[in-house]
Amino acid sequence: MVNDDVSARLQAAADDVGVTMVTETAGSDRERAFEKFQDNRRSYAPPDAFPYDILRYAYTIPAERYAVGVATLQQALRASGNTEVGFKNLWLNPSGFRGIVTFLETPDGQRFEVQIHTAESWQAAQDTHPDYVIARDPSTNPHDAAAAKQRSDAVFSTVTAPPDVETAVPIGSPQWRPPVQ
Repeated sequence: MVNDDVSARLQAAADDVGVTMVTETAGSDRERAFEKFQDNRRSYAPPDAFPYDILRYAYTIPAERYAVGVATLQQALRASGNTEVGFKNLWLNPSGFRGIVTFLETPDGQRFEVQIHTAESWQAAQDTHPDYVIARDPSTNPHDAAAAKQRSDAVFSTVTAPPDVETAVPIGSPQWRPPVQ
């Protein structure tokens, strides 16, 4: 299965870089959606229709070496054949989720999402996941969705940004610099 191949390459990148790969618990709905999408993708879905977060991985990096760790991890993910096709440094937003979210594609076209956290932001992501699900569910009434987002924002507002987090940028950007250990 493609998921196993991606997982193995991402674990190898984590081992090479010396960071911790943590995986989100894939619920049965996500697994069924992934399987269904894989079947549809082969038959009629356009390639850009694949939602990256169906296949999601997460890494934690100690806050004191976060910026260097992000750049080192980006290099390792690229060296293993992946292409970074999107990048969001959500530490820079005034509220909401904290962390870096990068979108990648393997040489054979498998798309996936990687979240890069500190231990503190990873714990906040785990603690707020039920509210994330509520807020994203199209059947949730607007009042409940707003309340879920408020609860999530309150938790993330307590997460401390790591030093130099503003230096974490997409690997292809002119501002990107190789990590200095």
